[in-house]
Amino acid sequence: MKKIGISVDDKNLNSIVSQGFGKAQYLCVLELDEVTKQITQHQFIDNQYQSSRPAYNLAQISINERLDAVVTGYIGVGPFVSLQAENIEIYHTKGLSVNDIVPKYLDGNLTQLNKPAPNMKRNKKGSKGIQGNCSGSGYGNGQGKGKNNP
Repeated sequence: MKKIGISVDDKNLNSIVSQGFGKAQYLCVLELDEVTKQITQHQFIDNQYQSSRPAYNLAQISINERLDAVVTGYIGVGPFVSLQAENIEIYHTKGLSVNDIVPKYLDGNLTQLNKPAPNMKRNKKGSKGIQGNCSGSGYGNGQGKGKNNP
């Protein structure tokens, strides 16, 4: 048996994985039979945002439930480190339902994260966002003022 948690925003097995781990409304906790590849039990645990850092709340729920793995969209450094310290594997996916994730997880067809996957769409105050503020000499062909470096 494997026990996994999937961050979701609706309480049903057709729910799509939530792209933000900490902002997910629920953690769908599944017990899986590895032989039959079926869900033997499931429950939805509310992410009650009990702290000012909701991702830590969901990470703590995952630890308390003694999960083998978590499947989510994006996950920040803090929750990632907390889960990893408890030997909980962390997988990334997007656009899949709980029912679609189960066979992919059991067949080893999900991307396991070895570092946090922050939500790149978020632009915190003072940050430059995805584009950043880069400049350079542009070495190579067609790179503006750069030199042609053979």
